[in-house]
Amino acid sequence: TTVAGLSGLAWTAFPGIRQMAFFAVVAVLGSVFATRWLLPPFVPAQPAKVALQQRLAEGCVALFARLRRQRAALWVLPFATLALAAVGLPHIRTVDDPAALNTLDPRLVAEEQRVRARFGGEGEGPTVVVTGETDEQALQTLETLLPSLDAAVARGVLGGYRSVAPLLRSASAQSASLASLRTAPDLEARVRRIYGEEGFVTDHFAPFFEALAARTPQASPPADPPPLTYAELAASPLAPLLRPFRIVVGSKTGWLVPLRGVEAPAALEAMLPAHSEVRLVDPHAIVEETYRRFRRRTVEMTLVGLFVVFAIVYGRYRRLGPSLAAFVPAVLAAVATVSLHALAGVPLNLLHLVGLLLVLSMGVDYGIFIVEGRKETEALGAALLSVLVATVSTLVSFGLLALSHNPALRALGTTTAVGVTLSACFAPATLLLLRADGRLSPPERRDP
Repeated sequence: TTVAGLSGLAWTAFPGIRQMAFFAVVAVLGSVFATRWLLPPFVPAQPAKVALQQRLAEGCVALFARLRRQRAALWVLPFATLALAAVGLPHIRTVDDPAALNTLDPRLVAEEQRVRARFGGEGEGPTVVVTGETDEQALQTLETLLPSLDAAVARGVLGGYRSVAPLLRSASAQSASLASLRTAPDLEARVRRIYGEEGFVTDHFAPFFEALAARTPQASPPADPPPLTYAELAASPLAPLLRPFRIVVGSKTGWLVPLRGVEAPAALEAMLPAHSEVRLVDPHAIVEETYRRFRRRTVEMTLVGLFVVFAIVYGRYRRLGPSLAAFVPAVLAAVATVSLHALAGVPLNLLHLVGLLLVLSMGVDYGIFIVEGRKETEALGAALLSVLVATVSTLVSFGLLALSHNPALRALGTTTAVGVTLSACFAPATLLLLRADGRLSPPERRDP
């Protein structure tokens, strides 16, 4: 049943969850193999009885007998669980932000923000992606976008943006700029004066003005020099400033426009030109949607696993009473665990779901142990004691995870620790409520 419950995770789309499922399934099968074939040679045929073990088992049987005499009072447990679910489940909140699974050092976060502020990095914020069949087409589309972004900045919808435009323009824009420079009155005098006032050595601009005024024998007016291309600029020392803006999208070329200070994404998107090659992309939203799909898929696979587990249990007992007695405690424990988290205001993430699957898998095991020992006093005592020891060991191990500062480990630890403890409490009560406990026979006498 444990393998069946965990195998469903092997079909989830999240690689980490698939790896956890594979590791757990292999480990459980290895444990079965070791217990069946490697352990027996180290165990005596007639193990000596331990006094403490005997007293604990007898105490468990006595407690079970007391619960049987007060069977009607046990209905408080399922009704309390249903009431808890009715109050808590409507308050469930989920978080699909992967950042919620990690704890970041505040000092490192502050240092990163200082570095980004100094060097102009925007991080993983919204970005406008402009595509085209060629660099020229994409650059032309980008230039139609820039006025809209300037208007958004002026209206306060956008804090600012960066683009490749200061480094590279389309060929048509370069030609228009060159024509404007050639017709500008007193261009050389104004450039020398303005740049000279700023401390530049203006003689270094002489080659620029000579090239601007250059003529060829065949051309009049002056021939235009070839426009600057991406390949030429990428081969220059400016390449590191250029490459972060360019991507390849399939067979197309794309240019990125990182944005900052996006207060209203919907308003900004409405201001962008209606062009099929212009898209507003929010990486954070994409990652959240991806995790949301992972979470939904994990829930679906968990339900499939539960169906398979119940089919296995029913195939073992062939009767509904014992099958439900083995299966229902884990389900009640999972519902109560989720409800308690919801009432505590804890948002559920992907690791909470993994913890619930562990609760369901191990909770069914506890139910099976008790159902298997229900007809014989000594067997029931051994089963109840086994469940008690298993619960304590699980509670200690996952309880330590619950104390972790890492949110992912804490989610896995708290969910599993609470759920497994509740499963152990619900297992004997469910067996009694369903009247599947049978009649206990006295311990079998064995010849010395």
